Amino acid sequence: MISGTETALGHPSGGYLGWGGENFSLSAEDINFSVEGDDLVPILRVSLRNSDGELENPDVNLSERISNNDGSFYFD
Repeated sequence: MISGTETALGHPSGGYLGWGGENFSLSAEDINFSVEGDDLVPILRVSLRNSDGELENPDVNLSERISNNDGSFYFD
């Protein structure tokens, strides 16, 4: 697991990831992390069930709210 994401991301409902939540991995499947594009954007992709039980595949740009300060991750 990526340090800092368990206290920054949640799965409120509806099959999406929400900033300010926690423990998204308790309900997530197929958790994948990649660095994408020329700007090396850190992307987290997961599969989550929506309120109808269907799988959704949201992703989140981790650099939107998580930063690295001298080797320690911070949730902004």
